[in-house]
Amino acid sequence: MFRQTTLDDLIQSYKDCVLIELNLTEPYLNFLLNSAEMNSTRSEDLDEIGEILTTQQKAEKNRKEKEEQQKMRNSFFCNI
Repeated sequence: MFRQTTLDDLIQSYKDCVLIELNLTEPYLNFLLNSAEMNSTRSEDLDEIGEILTTQQKAEKNRKEKEEQQKMRNSFFCNI
């Protein structure tokens, strides 16, 4: 993703201890900026007390919700 010249410039600036100004329009920087947003915690990723749910916990929670919805549908149609 890095252009070789950019990578070489960064390595050389590190060796020389000279700061270089990054071009914020470089395509790889869009990825870096967007990845912070993608990896941030969203409200739907949190449970009731604000702790992060694991993927397995999310799947289990979704499965239970679907079972409850199915039970409600079944009880509704049985009472008609």
